[in-house]
Amino acid sequence: MTADLHQALVTSGAVRHCAGLLGPGERERAGTMRDRAAADRFVVARGLLRSVLAVRLGVPPPDVPLVARCPGCGAADHGPVRLAGAGGPRWSLSVAHTGVLVAVAVGERTGPLGVDVETARRAARVEELAPRLFGPGQHPLLARLPVPVRRAAVLAAWTAAESYAKATGTALGPALARMGARCDALGRVTVAGPGDLAGWWVRGVPARAPHCVAAVTTWRRTAVQVHRRTELATAAGPQPQRRPDRATTDEPPGDEPPARPRARAGTTTPACTGAPTRGEVMERTEDGAVARSAALEHLVRARLAERIGPGTAHGIGREEPFADLGVDSLDIVAVLAALERECGVERIADGELWDLADSVGALVRHLSAHGRPRGGTR
Repeated sequence: MTADLHQALVTSGAVRHCAGLLGPGERERAGTMRDRAAADRFVVARGLLRSVLAVRLGVPPPDVPLVARCPGCGAADHGPVRLAGAGGPRWSLSVAHTGVLVAVAVGERTGPLGVDVETARRAARVEELAPRLFGPGQHPLLARLPVPVRRAAVLAAWTAAESYAKATGTALGPALARMGARCDALGRVTVAGPGDLAGWWVRGVPARAPHCVAAVTTWRRTAVQVHRRTELATAAGPQPQRRPDRATTDEPPGDEPPARPRARAGTTTPACTGAPTRGEVMERTEDGAVARSAALEHLVRARLAERIGPGTAHGIGREEPFADLGVDSLDIVAVLAALERECGVERIADGELWDLADSVGALVRHLSAHGRPRGGTR
């Protein structure tokens, strides 16, 4: 079995072209997204996905029946995308985007897929997550690497963890803990094969854009064809495509049924400064649910401000999806690591992370439900 990985650059021309390939709901969502760069990536990603599926299904791109559902809040305007209809379950889809690059992985009867892409300019922001991505024995080796090499290694491991989380449906916290990436003295990263993750195969693949990295996770013997060029379809219908140049990964061994791998204990990033301390928040919130919620919302917005800027953080609607603002999982993981330490919420790292943290309100509700006041009592 073989899955296909297609990539496209987010250019003004691609945005204009792909806007004509979207369904009504997608156009409405793109029009309401406050971050224009995020909206452009969304438009090109959905346009690319519809182009690929239109050829496979023999229908015009706007007629491809795509649906989305957020696993956290249940909303239908964001979250993982899938193919609807009677034949939908046999198709596996995964979408990723960063900077000027979008990628979609598509497979028919391949089993679950996960793809992630990341840009090197964000490598410094990923570096703090190295303790979650590499085993303890790797830390001295990483510390000896030159800074650019170390950051590239951590970025490769992070991208692999994201792709694994998408393919398996695992929350990003456990995915980070399970990676156990290995790095040699030259900074070359080995992630995981089927024997390491109970049948899941995680590996890096070529990224189409300069200074970007990509990773794909598949199940068992599913190989991946990385298409170096994909022609976008027209709104009228799929066009015959030239056979693309591609690089095909090796086929992994193993045919065991999927199993949930055992998680290793992860570490947390030290908390930032400049917002109420854990003790202050918990003391202020013991008087009542309203005061507790207000104090926690203040803390969440303060931590977001440190990561994405005060103007954006304090202007976010309480239930506004982070994805519509260009706030992605890398930013949220760093924020959650700080909140975890301050509020004593272990479940964020252990099982929630991006799956529930899709808005300020979702974060506040989760912290309120699982935070521990001083003394360890609720």
